[in-house]
Amino acid sequence: MPRFRELALTGLVLGGVACSEPNGAAGLIGIQAEPAVREDGSFVMATIRNLSTDRLRFSTCSYRFEQPGPNSSWAAAYQAANPCPAVLEFLDGWQTRHVEVSLPAKLPAGSYRVRFPEIGRREEQAQTFTAAQIGGEFSLR
Repeated sequence: MPRFRELALTGLVLGGVACSEPNGAAGLIGIQAEPAVREDGSFVMATIRNLSTDRLRFSTCSYRFEQPGPNSSWAAAYQAANPCPAVLEFLDGWQTRHVEVSLPAKLPAGSYRVRFPEIGRREEQAQTFTAAQIGGEFSLR
């Protein structure tokens, strides 16, 4: 019976993420970004949710901002110039982490999403990490 409850809860959480964050989830990982206001030293607050029992790895130094393009596509608007892949953070199952992502001074107002190319989760069979290209949408004023 407890296993059934866990599966039902997982389905509800995943359904809620799928409905509320169309570009914010890849598998069992969800990202949501808050709207940002341009100021000196501005940042975007992003929430990374691990919606599984798997352990995630990610680096907040490796990120990019994308703008919406034609036909529901996204185009890179900015990529962090100095990624630090050696600085990895881990997020255990069912945990949430809030991270600050710096906004570049030259990024104009508009709609964007922040993506973390180096985020991933462990595969069960191969015991390696699978990268997930996911991101949360936000508006910059």
